[in-house]
Amino acid sequence: MEVGQGEWWLLNAIPETTCERGPFQCMKIGSKHRRDWCKLDQDKEYHGATCMTAPALGFFCTVRRVKYPVLVSMLLYFSACGEDGTSTKPQEDVVSDTGSDVGTADAGIDMAEVPEDTGETDNGLPDDVTGGDSLDLVEADMGPTCIPDCVGLQCGDDGCGGSCGTCSEFEQCKSGECICKPDCSGECGPDGCGGFCGSCEEGYGCTDSGCVCPLQCQGKQCGDDGCGGECGVCDLGLECIDSACICVGNCDGLGCGDDGCGGSCGMCGLGLECVSGQCTCVPKCDGKDCGDDGCGGTCGQCMSTDSCTNGVCTCVPVCTGKKCGDDGCGGQCGSCNANQVCDGAGQCVCIPDCVGKLCGDDGCGGSCGTCDAQSLCNDVGVCVCVPDCNGKECGDDGCESSCGDCELDETCNASGQCVEVCTGDCTGKSCGDDGCGGSCGNCSGTDACVGGQCVCVPDCIGKACGDDGCGGSCGGCSPLQACSGGQCVCLPQCNGAECGPDGCGGVCGTCNSQSQCVGGVCECTPDCIGKVCGDDGCGGTCGGCDPGLTCSAGACVCIPNCSGKFCGDDGCGGSCGDCEGGDQCVLGICTCTPECNGKVCGPDGCGNTCGSCAPTGTCQADGTCQYPTPKCSASYAFCTTWTDVTANAGPVIVNFASNFYSPKCLKVKSGTTVTLSGTFMFHPLDTYCQEVPVMSPKDSGNSASYVFAVPGYYNYYCVFHTPNVSNGTGMAGNIWVVP
Repeated sequence: MEVGQGEWWLLNAIPETTCERGPFQCMKIGSKHRRDWCKLDQDKEYHGATCMTAPALGFFCTVRRVKYPVLVSMLLYFSACGEDGTSTKPQEDVVSDTGSDVGTADAGIDMAEVPEDTGETDNGLPDDVTGGDSLDLVEADMGPTCIPDCVGLQCGDDGCGGSCGTCSEFEQCKSGECICKPDCSGECGPDGCGGFCGSCEEGYGCTDSGCVCPLQCQGKQCGDDGCGGECGVCDLGLECIDSACICVGNCDGLGCGDDGCGGSCGMCGLGLECVSGQCTCVPKCDGKDCGDDGCGGTCGQCMSTDSCTNGVCTCVPVCTGKKCGDDGCGGQCGSCNANQVCDGAGQCVCIPDCVGKLCGDDGCGGSCGTCDAQSLCNDVGVCVCVPDCNGKECGDDGCESSCGDCELDETCNASGQCVEVCTGDCTGKSCGDDGCGGSCGNCSGTDACVGGQCVCVPDCIGKACGDDGCGGSCGGCSPLQACSGGQCVCLPQCNGAECGPDGCGGVCGTCNSQSQCVGGVCECTPDCIGKVCGDDGCGGTCGGCDPGLTCSAGACVCIPNCSGKFCGDDGCGGSCGDCEGGDQCVLGICTCTPECNGKVCGPDGCGNTCGSCAPTGTCQADGTCQYPTPKCSASYAFCTTWTDVTANAGPVIVNFASNFYSPKCLKVKSGTTVTLSGTFMFHPLDTYCQEVPVMSPKDSGNSASYVFAVPGYYNYYCVFHTPNVSNGTGMAGNIWVVP
């Protein structure tokens, strides 16, 4: 039966002459668990039956089966109410009126819509909505009828042989009111109605399972619980002393370190460290490549050419017997002069240098040539003329210059003296005496004055070659000689040669100790005696080393490599260091390895934790979480097995309809969100027991989500279908939350 919003549906008769807002009114018929008010309008509650909303049906009310033999009379009666809610016809007129007013517009009901009484549900609503009962509408007798009186009554006789309502299975009717029916199926505890079913003998307590021995574990971690059991078991390594789990230190076989209870088994002496309970010398090689490790061992060996200095291998220069060349450590044993070169034996060899020089030192103790008697060799190897004016006050100085000038009335005679001027006669003369002690002219160069004429006189005194001063020659030199300062000197023949004699008693160069001079060329002889690798002395190699080895002094040797490493293999069978404690060597670095095997909480040994316990949990010494004993029942809703969704990381849905929860027994992980999905108006939610307040009563909406963080049991039920703890009937759920 559908009722539009703002209208009411007649469920019982009311002997009143006025209406509040319409021609029909719902009456109270439900139990204390059902609603006492009928909501057919959005802004007002009406004392009446259980009213619900369905999308397809609009607003409707449900009630236990009630017979109405006077329906037509009641309709006639209520048709007297006008649209404003006031009475328009006295009551006696309504009772006796059998005319055609039934079904008029004032009545507001078309009698053709009233179904026949078939004994079955005929209101078009599901049993879940109506509670399994239906409203029987019977065509009324038009004669005098009994008007049911249920004002203020929830149940019992309506005065006309009918009923004002029925109570739920958990209630009983007393004086027209549904009151709680005590349930004492158990031997003790609450009866469900505010009373108690009985008491337990002295020393016993009442639980869901009946009278049980009370555990005497207050303030105890372990020991006797007073009922033949234990209050707890101590973790491994702990002993129960005076009902408390106490750690007892153990130093058997240990000389140092932790005794397992925060104490110490002893201290190590200077230079020793505690390793696995024993005082042990731990080598100290951090930053060292060689030398003592502090424990009688060594941090590594240096190559034969190196020495260990402060733990570092240092190259030792080798310059014995050498004046120049490589010292073996990237340095030099010395340097040669500008005109010297360093040979392969580390000796400086002089190379004569006469380029651009005619005289003087050749740089190697020899001479580049000699000057004539009147010349001297200057600093750059050139012969320079030296003026000769000894005893002379005028005249030629022998270097094409003058020893001085005479006065105007004087003239310079042949002896280089200034004498009085005589009018000389130089007719036909270009040189010689002018007859006055003067000169008719001087001859240049090596010319001599003969008969007043300058005649060139060859000058080869002391000369074996070269110009004679008159365009002639004082002599010639052999093809392998050159004329220098009037003397034939040997011309070194070193064109293209790097070694061997230069043809002048010298050499064109010297070869190193490993080379021989052959045809002016130094030919190197490879030297690999006693060598398997390295330079053969001739630009070649005596062989190569395997990967990981380095050539040193002609031998393949392994050079430890601990650069950037503090532990592990040094690449030569040695070690770059050992890790302390429980650290492991990873890529040369001592790394702490977390120890969380079988642990869910507590320290991991590396400064972090293996995890944490859920709220209310306590982390034990063995890394397990201990939780308080659940206060709620595990067997509520008769659960013996649970739908396990602990592996599900997302929200879990519990559906409810048709008077049961699915799944009703649910096992989830701490922190999981559980969503109850269904219509709470049909199945109002209430809680029976919770470890901590999470769920709350709810009687509207279609879903509710709750986050369960604290482990334990969470029991809940439907208010309309309250469970019976003795036989398992009703609508209940149990959520088991695990860490």
